[in-house]
Amino acid sequence: MQDLFNTTTDSFVLAEIGLNHNKDVSLACRMIDDAIKSGADGVKFQSYITEHLMRADNPAYNIFKDLELSADEFRQIADHCKAVNIPFISTPFCHETVEMLAKLDVPAFKIASSDITYLDLISHAASFGKPVILSTGMSDFREIDNAVETILGKNNNQIIILHCISKYPPAEEDLCLNAIAVLKNRYPHFTIGFSDHTPNPTAAVASRALGATFFEKHFTSDKSLPGPDQAISTDPDEMKIYIDAIHSADRMCRTLSAADRADMTIAPFARRSLFAECDISAGQTFSAENITALRPGDGIPVSEMNCIIGKQAARNIKAGTKLTRDDIR
Repeated sequence: MQDLFNTTTDSFVLAEIGLNHNKDVSLACRMIDDAIKSGADGVKFQSYITEHLMRADNPAYNIFKDLELSADEFRQIADHCKAVNIPFISTPFCHETVEMLAKLDVPAFKIASSDITYLDLISHAASFGKPVILSTGMSDFREIDNAVETILGKNNNQIIILHCISKYPPAEEDLCLNAIAVLKNRYPHFTIGFSDHTPNPTAAVASRALGATFFEKHFTSDKSLPGPDQAISTDPDEMKIYIDAIHSADRMCRTLSAADRADMTIAPFARRSLFAECDISAGQTFSAENITALRPGDGIPVSEMNCIIGKQAARNIKAGTKLTRDDIR
């Protein structure tokens, strides 16, 4: 199982199944299997007790109530994830669901953007000593700071902060992707990621270049299924393209030493060395008129031209000869 924090080179992609299971455990398991085939590193659901989330007169109450899974149903889903070796993560929306997920030994808790100011819930989740994935949609830095300090206050420094725009989908001009670089600078000791609600991999690739290494993306096995989030989710084919694009960006963003760079092998052939422009006699002074810079660059580097000019030739040098250190005195 991939370590949630082993994201310095290869990004972690979390398939957000959320409510797309339609209260059908077998469908949830099918989506888990499809997410694995697409290359996802983990799957995520939403755990809530509707009465603890909203009033009965809320327009969304019946939708959420109809999709509410029981603790036993989550146990079945968690068992399936264990059997197929993929991390099972869920977003708790109350203390009771935090405790239920802790009993299922989830590897991390996800805090929804809507609850970034619900510090009591964040504190309770952080108290179990597991990583906390913090989504930052609709928030400002003061609110993010408060949430981070709440987690740290529980002696828990395992934090993943996800840049997020809580719009489905957001317009390109609303994405504020430069916030990822700001988050990396502001929270240098934490993993920074992107909760992505865009329709294609472009924003994810740009986010990876800015330093994001943890990605969350809505996922379904079939976008034509009924449900509030199916249409905005990626299907298996789209998810595979999405993940492949991110891992391609991973490879592009590797930090290499000069010795490991692929282009360094052609440097001696592409760069220039110093050559005699004309016949030069022993004792003659090197000048801009009698030496020139030509390929290949496996001799005295052209960068030393100004150091050579003004010195004298140690011996006779024929026109077109590549200069060596022994030619200079």
